[in-house]
Amino acid sequence: MYQYTRRHFLHLCFRAMIFLGLGGLIPARMFPRAEASEVLPDGLHVPQDYLRSLPTKNLRQIITADPSKSCTIMWQSTELQKGARLEYRKHGARGAGWADISYEYFTLEDQQLFIYTAHLERLEPETRYDCRVVRDDAAGQWMSLQTAGYGNLQAIIVCDSQCSETYEDWETTIHAAARDFPKASFIADLGDITDNGQSAWHWKSWYSGIADLLPLYPFVPVMGNHECYSLEWKDCLPENYLHQFSLPTNGSKKFLGYYYSFSYGPAHFLVLNNNFQELDGLRPGLLDEQRTWMREDLSRDKHPWRIVLMHKDIHSYNEYNFYTKEIGGLNDIAHDFMPDFEALGIDLVLTGHMHTYRNRGHLYDFKPADHGPVYVLCGLSGNARYDVPLDLMFDKVSSPQPETDNYVILDASPKILRLRCFLPDGTLIDDMELSKESRKQ
Repeated sequence: MYQYTRRHFLHLCFRAMIFLGLGGLIPARMFPRAEASEVLPDGLHVPQDYLRSLPTKNLRQIITADPSKSCTIMWQSTELQKGARLEYRKHGARGAGWADISYEYFTLEDQQLFIYTAHLERLEPETRYDCRVVRDDAAGQWMSLQTAGYGNLQAIIVCDSQCSETYEDWETTIHAAARDFPKASFIADLGDITDNGQSAWHWKSWYSGIADLLPLYPFVPVMGNHECYSLEWKDCLPENYLHQFSLPTNGSKKFLGYYYSFSYGPAHFLVLNNNFQELDGLRPGLLDEQRTWMREDLSRDKHPWRIVLMHKDIHSYNEYNFYTKEIGGLNDIAHDFMPDFEALGIDLVLTGHMHTYRNRGHLYDFKPADHGPVYVLCGLSGNARYDVPLDLMFDKVSSPQPETDNYVILDASPKILRLRCFLPDGTLIDDMELSKESRKQ
């Protein structure tokens, strides 16, 4: 007679749990892939229907303060994913680690959303990792991420990706950039990400245009004025933007997520918020807080390059200034920030908002100069096209008018900073290079 031992009994129970789908009793990490050819170490076959794709939407990497040692992964779903967590490992390694996940629930128009965030810490620089979302009874596909190094960087810079009716132009522009520069370090969008920051349709459409790229590149969001508009087109706090992106902390209790900084390779980036016209009446104090924070943040910085990313430009063109109510010329934002940028040794300032590309070269004391920060107004990547007048005093390089979608490629090494502007068909509009000795330690 066949002898049943405790080992045989446990083995049969183990098989039963797998085939009955009692995933809550079995860690999902034991099942690397839903391929029938794979077997567990004890010879048990993995059922083909055990691992199914989790209903995750808009899986995305978000920039961290130090992307050489950390990574933030976010995604969302319309239903609560009980037991969800993130599994990660060095590429090719057999062992894996776990990252705890937090989630928040909110309603965007009439749509309920659960947004999940996982922070990976203590990673190794210049190392490829694989990660995937798992829960007790299912697992998603593996995705790869690459931590930053300390050498060169290449960034895709876009802005004003907002569209109306269709986001096809946005999809065409961002995919042209990724096609021609597939090894970019990250993608930055300098604000007005969508046309209406509280609209579920606009966010869904924006994500649809970039959804396949967001798992591949860390994303650097900048808050624009359209992130601060309600469905009635009135000024409002940017609640939806703050839900969508878990950003590096800035130490602020009042403006957490409104502005931040990060370092990548040889450059330190300040991501500023200058939507004072929309926000001052709702939550005052943003400008003064940022000015103090900038000085403190840069007092610890020793990177060769210092770069500012912000939405609104320093030139009004045909817009009114918020405080002075004058038309054209350098605006209130210029007078608010330019003296600080000069004092703090900022090398490059990239802006948007005017939906046109303009390179001003060096500006110092509110005038063109042979030194001081270089100011570049980046063009649009959506379909809201303007015909913006040329300022012969400030604008050294301009894109054709009315505006054509374009994107900027930023390359940085310890001694060279290069900026190029392209049309989606690859036509080069501008090619600028800065050089200097590395910042003294």
